[in-house]
Amino acid sequence: MDISVYRRQPTEHEIAAAQSEISTHEQEVANLQVSIRYLQLQILQLSAKQAEHQRHISRHKGVLTLARRIPAEVLAKIFEDCVRSGWSRAPIVVAHVCSQWRAAAQSYPRVWSRIYADASNGEVIGRTKFWLKMARKAPLHITVVVPRAAHPYLLAEVINLLLGHADQWSTFTLETDIAVQARTISARLLEVDVNFPSLQHINLIVGECIDGDLDQMDDDSISIADTFSSERAPLLSSLRVACSILPMISYPSHIHHLDLSVKESIAFRPLSADSLLSLFETLPDLTSLTLSLPLEYDHPFVDDPDPLRYVELEQLETLILYGPTDLNRILFHIRAPSITNLHLRSLEDKGYRQAPIGPSLIHFLRSSMPSFFNSHPLKVLELHDIDLTPHFFNLCLTILDNLEELRLHESSISEDTLRMLNRRVGRPTYCPKLQRLVLRWCGHLPGHPLVDLVRSRNVVETSSSTGVETSLNIPGGFTDDFEEEVLPIEEVAVINCCFVEEKDVLDLAKMTTCRVIVRDTDYCYTNDCCGNLRYRQRLRFRHMMDLSAEQRYRLRLIL
Repeated sequence: MDISVYRRQPTEHEIAAAQSEISTHEQEVANLQVSIRYLQLQILQLSAKQAEHQRHISRHKGVLTLARRIPAEVLAKIFEDCVRSGWSRAPIVVAHVCSQWRAAAQSYPRVWSRIYADASNGEVIGRTKFWLKMARKAPLHITVVVPRAAHPYLLAEVINLLLGHADQWSTFTLETDIAVQARTISARLLEVDVNFPSLQHINLIVGECIDGDLDQMDDDSISIADTFSSERAPLLSSLRVACSILPMISYPSHIHHLDLSVKESIAFRPLSADSLLSLFETLPDLTSLTLSLPLEYDHPFVDDPDPLRYVELEQLETLILYGPTDLNRILFHIRAPSITNLHLRSLEDKGYRQAPIGPSLIHFLRSSMPSFFNSHPLKVLELHDIDLTPHFFNLCLTILDNLEELRLHESSISEDTLRMLNRRVGRPTYCPKLQRLVLRWCGHLPGHPLVDLVRSRNVVETSSSTGVETSLNIPGGFTDDFEEEVLPIEEVAVINCCFVEEKDVLDLAKMTTCRVIVRDTDYCYTNDCCGNLRYRQRLRFRHMMDLSAEQRYRLRLIL
């Protein structure tokens, strides 16, 4: 078409030609629309066939899926782990997945053995009956929750149901809002003529103690000792108590593990050495003891007026004290000749009162030695946010002949003190069995004495091809003139120590295992106070990327 027609008035012939072209193209559009509808119909039909094939594929994959091929006993173990992690409704939920899972859940009583009874829930009686029925004769792990507004009738009925299976109790946990409720339940358990022959662990968690509770707790009102005596619960070994204050509780004398957590210390019920020592004197069989005071603790620890008073815990192997540093004065009054693990963890409470603990620690270590001629049994020493003067630090190292692991968290250790641990030719080496060093936030320690320590204790050879120093595979190193076995350092953890340079870390990794990351079993793992992700990434990019595969393999660095 002549394009000039768009610049002038069209003639009649041009108008007729345009109308003819429009009709032709409209017909073509209509024809194409019919073809599109036909093709869309074919697409729908093909999509339906595709979906049908996908359904067949999914159905047949269901035969091959791992969940269908897992043996019933493995499924039951998985379900049991879900319940143990705190998901109390797991047996009910998994039983609705398929008949195979339902059969696995119903065939293994241990899946139902963790009873969770909330006394404020109106369905607690029916649910407890059903769980006890499904658990059959399996050992029971019972948790009874008693809120402040718990209905007395429901609570009494639940306790009676559980007492009907007292011979199956393995773990008993009582969570109450106020201490009076714990006293009431304890009294009820004492009234009945039943024994707990399989009971091993008790957890008592009391939310708070109000004034009314304190008035009624002046005569050992929570009588755990009578309720779970050695005659009624001969296998009871572990007791954990968490309360807002230190309650007047009588503890079973035959337990081996005690974990006592106190949240507060009010003015007229302070935490005192006298109350703790009186408690320890009734527990001669303790092998592990944990005393914890969280940040709400506000009042100073009251020391015993008699400086010569002490309690001897002959079987105590593990002692953990977590609280203000003045709490560590209790060490003056404890003798533990079998101690192997000592963990002292301070908290930075109001005003950060850092009391000197050197004298109490040294006194505890010296008094816990079996005799003057025997070496100290301590194998693990942890100082968490606790400062020792170089003098007392040095005294500790001269005593601990069997120390295998030293953990320091924001606890300053000087360069001179660290050098005391070097292997000494012709003379006895301090802490000759030391194999693991865990250093975190040691802000004053440079890296070169740490490298020197590992080099002095680890007999090394240097590879001519890689230049990497590696420890010889021998059980221990020996000095030249003085016959003494000095074990090599197996692992060094260096985390957030600002004066330990990257070169020092690499030098350590050439001689031993060097770790710059916390383990999931470390105390600080859940608090994330020792995270150093950026440092680890920088270390990897700066130094690890240019190494060959063989060099990286020989470099024992845990990033």
